[in-house]
Amino acid sequence: MPSELFRSKDDIPKAVLRLIGLEVRTRQLDYFCIVVRLSTQELASQILELPAWHDVERTLCESIEQNPTWTAIMLELGSAGRVVDLDSRRIFPDESLRGLIGLSIRTVSSRATCPARMMLDKNISFKGALLRLATRPENSHDIGGILPELVLHETSQLTVKRSHYSYTVNRDFRGKALVAIEEVTKADISRCSRLMEEWLHSNLSEEGCLTYMYHPSEDRRSPNKNRIRDFMGTLALQTCARRTGLIDHFRKADLNLMYNLQEYYQEEFDYAVIRESDKVKLGAVALAALAVRGRFAATIPAQAEERLSKLTHTLQRIDGSFRTFLRPAERNEDCQNFYPGETLLLWTSQLQSGRDAGLLKRIMLSFSYYRSFHREDRNPAFVPWHTQACYQLFQITGYDEVKDFIFEMNDWLLAFQQPESQLPAFDMDGRFYSPDKPYGPPHASSTGVYMEGLCDALALAIALGQEERAEKYTMAIKRGLRNIMQLQFSQIAEIPSAAKSFRTLGGVRTTEYNNVIRVDNVQHNYLAMQKILSLDTFPW
Repeated sequence: MPSELFRSKDDIPKAVLRLIGLEVRTRQLDYFCIVVRLSTQELASQILELPAWHDVERTLCESIEQNPTWTAIMLELGSAGRVVDLDSRRIFPDESLRGLIGLSIRTVSSRATCPARMMLDKNISFKGALLRLATRPENSHDIGGILPELVLHETSQLTVKRSHYSYTVNRDFRGKALVAIEEVTKADISRCSRLMEEWLHSNLSEEGCLTYMYHPSEDRRSPNKNRIRDFMGTLALQTCARRTGLIDHFRKADLNLMYNLQEYYQEEFDYAVIRESDKVKLGAVALAALAVRGRFAATIPAQAEERLSKLTHTLQRIDGSFRTFLRPAERNEDCQNFYPGETLLLWTSQLQSGRDAGLLKRIMLSFSYYRSFHREDRNPAFVPWHTQACYQLFQITGYDEVKDFIFEMNDWLLAFQQPESQLPAFDMDGRFYSPDKPYGPPHASSTGVYMEGLCDALALAIALGQEERAEKYTMAIKRGLRNIMQLQFSQIAEIPSAAKSFRTLGGVRTTEYNNVIRVDNVQHNYLAMQKILSLDTFPW
């Protein structure tokens, strides 16, 4: 997106007008919203209804003068909007447009506006914004009589930022500069991944608990937990420690692993389980074993990996399929697209330490079963875990059938990266989502885990000289990386005003219009980026 850099604050109004563009300045303005901030603290905010352009310039100058400590100023201009019939069955746009469209209600005696950026900042839906406006005291007495008008506004958004010696004005798209595919460079991805490392360490408690989910709009950490994602967070901390080589990072990775084991690990008979309420999931057991395998401190016993692995062996059935739950036993057909692949990733990691004929036989039995399983009822969630396991298996065995299945899965997966022509908005480019298929909503963690698998498929395609296939995988990965760069809180000015910057900076939004940060939004994408950064042959 366009931006301007200059030295004097007196140039700000002119730069703002230039970046707004003549096309917007010829439209009728319905509202002008200005928010002045010091870091994430809101110093002042104002909404002008039906302003003239000289009102915009005057208000901007006054805000700069009256708040000398400001670091960022957010601007939003709402064009004359479209009136919507409140009696219609579908009065709101799709939620994917939240943060791009402002909303107003007009009653007999009043008018109120909820800017698009406010919906993002507060993480509220169109319906939630309408309810907030309708229940304001000055509007409530009109609701019982004549229905108010609901107006939807297209918006133009800008952010003015101040550094020590200069100022910048950026055109924004949903509160953040639009990331171009040309910005997917090794340097930018390195910076992006370092911010993710900062987020992981900033969200690790003194006891070793890693934040599972953070709501920036409420500065609230969710009490919810998920054992699989907890141990995946451990894997990310371990990868970070190996990358940096810092003693403190090794300590934090082990601290988190010990916390998770103390909270969830339990020995039963000759095996061990990972407790999650009344459930014991195959996937949680496998990933916990993988995390124990990656431990650094000798004080964490190898016996934990052995006992957890014992249970994964017990849950393999004679035909190569897995029982996916030890408890409750009746859920054995649930999560078949996830947990077996996670288990095979554990087993192939163990096989890399030494050829074990018995373990290889187990792996190949499940490989054959799940290859047929996938071919009969393909699901994109199946692909990344089995790809990563098969990539390790091929490196050990060189079996052609394993290599061919990696390419078969990932060639098919490419169609689930939404084409640019079908995107509701420009900033969504690169996400993996198929709106016409029942595979779940778009999610940053999904894009991340698909890229983890694609990175291995790309490495294999490059190693085997399959240039055309490698080019397709490369483009898919670059688009996916662009999407995650768009979703990341990479600057203080992008962080909601209620949030703690140390809990937010470097985190990854769930979607462009939902700012909740979940640990796997960060973890999957961080691991994918580390694979790419370590691939010397990646064609940046």
